[in-house]
Amino acid sequence: MTLKLISIWAGRCLVIVNKIWKRIYKVFAHSPSPRKYERVRRPCNKEDQLYLVANNSFNLKRIMNKGEFKLFQKIERHLMRHYPYYRVFPQVCLGEIFTSENKSAHSCINSKRADLIIIDQFGRPIVVIEYQGTGHFNEDAIIRDAVKKEVCRKTGVAYMEFSANDEDAQLLSMSKLLASRN
Repeated sequence: MTLKLISIWAGRCLVIVNKIWKRIYKVFAHSPSPRKYERVRRPCNKEDQLYLVANNSFNLKRIMNKGEFKLFQKIERHLMRHYPYYRVFPQVCLGEIFTSENKSAHSCINSKRADLIIIDQFGRPIVVIEYQGTGHFNEDAIIRDAVKKEVCRKTGVAYMEFSANDEDAQLLSMSKLLASRN
C-alpha cells in the first residue's frame, strides 16, 4: 500500500515539475537572445592593467609646477654648496618612505606625495617639504597636509612648509636643521 501511495505522489510531483519547466521555457523561448557585451576592464584587476595601458594614449606632464620646480632648484643648489651629502627628490610617495604594521594606517599615507624630500647620505628621509602654492589652501589640502605632518612627527622626520613669499627664511631654517643633524 505504501508503495502505491509513493508512486502516486511521485507522479503528481513530476506533473508539477513539468508544468514549472514549461512556464520557464515559455519565458526564455520568447525573450530576445542576450547581447554580447565586451567585458568591463578595471584598473584594479592586474590582468586588465596591460590591456588598458596598451589600448589607450598617454602624454608627458611636468612632475612639479613652476613654483615647486623653482624651489627644487634653489634647494638643490643650496645642498650642493653647503651639504653635498644630502639629496633632494621631488614628488615622493609617502608609502615608500613610511611604513606601518597596520594596513589601514599605511593606506592613509600610501597615495599621498611629498612635494620634496631631503635624504641623508644613507638614503634616510630627513626633511619632508610642502610647497604652499595657491592650491594648498582648500579644505582637502589642509587635511592631507595634517596627515603628512602627523606621520612625520611620529617618525622623527622634519616637516617644513615653504611658500613663495618666504622661501629665503625657510631655506635658512632648513639649513639650520640640516646643520644640527651633522
